[in-house]
Parts: sequence; C-alpha cells; structure tokens
Amino acid sequence: MTTRQDDRLLDGPLVPVACRRCAAEVLVRKSTWEQTSIQWNAAARAACVGLQDPHDTCPALRSAIQEAALTGAIKIVDGEPAGVRPAVDGEERSTKNDRRVMADE
Repeated sequence: MTTRQDDRLLDGPLVPVACRRCAAEVLVRKSTWEQTSIQWNAAARAACVGLQDPHDTCPALRSAIQEAALTGAIKIVDGEPAGVRPAVDGEERSTKNDRRVMADE
C-alpha cells in the first residue's frame, strides 16, 4: 500500500499559540476564518484550566487564536482579510462592519 503525502501543511503550517490565561501552548492552523485546526499535546491539556470538555476549546485559548489571526501572527490560508465574506449572488462584497448593499438597490 502506498501512503499519499499530506500537503495541506505546506501552504499553512501549524503555528504555536499560547493561552493568555494559563500559558498552555498549542499548534494552530487556520484554513479559513471559520475553520481552525488545533493540535493539543499532553502538557497543554494539563496546563489548561478552561478546558472542561476534551472535544471543545477553552474560551481563553479561542480568544488568543482569534487575536493571532487578526494580527497576522497566524496565516489564513484562503487569504481573505478579516471580516470579509464572499459575495452572494445579487449582493456586493462587504465587510462585517459595513451595511450589506444589494446589487439591485
């Protein structure tokens, strides 16, 4: 059996991000603004005081990841600037802070 190489990390490698509350450090990759991959290790799990459910993410760590993405410390693979969403048919492109304007207005 041949194993195919996983090339997803070539365009956006995992980057260390530390929680501001407990200093737990995880590896993070963001493919899009909506999709985040987090790689935990045993030391980070032991240090995290906000991780109640092992299938969830600590709110303080989630905030640190969001800040790292907004400041550019984490590359967003799709390359869209923060807050910009793709235009929907009949709608102009806008940011989350702007009023969405319909193309036929």
